Amino acid sequence: EGERLCRALGDKSILLQRHHGVFVCAPSVAHAWDDLYYLDRAARVQNLAAQTGRPLLHISDEVCRLGHTQIRWSKSAQPCNREHPVLHFRARQRELCGTGGEG
Repeated sequence: EGERLCRALGDKSILLQRHHGVFVCAPSVAHAWDDLYYLDRAARVQNLAAQTGRPLLHISDEVCRLGHTQIRWSKSAQPCNREHPVLHFRARQRELCGTGGEG
C-alpha cells in the first residue's frame, strides 16, 4: 500500500484520497499541520465561492506560480520563513490548550 501511495503522490507533498482523506508528507508534524491548515482554508474559500452560484474566476498559472513561490518554504528561504510552520503550529497549540504564554 505504501508504494502505491508514493507513486500516486509523485513529486507532490499532499495527496487527496477519495473516501480516505488526506495524505501529507512534510519534514515535521508542524509542517504537515501547516500544509493542512492552508489546504482547509483554501477549500473553505472555494466552497463559499461556489455557493454564490456565480461563475468562478480562474487564477492564471503565472499567478499560481508566483503565490507558490511567495508562501512556500524552501532550503534557500530565510530562516524566519522556514520556522513559520513551527511557530504557527505552536501558537495554535497554545490557543487550543488555553495557555497564552510560551510552552
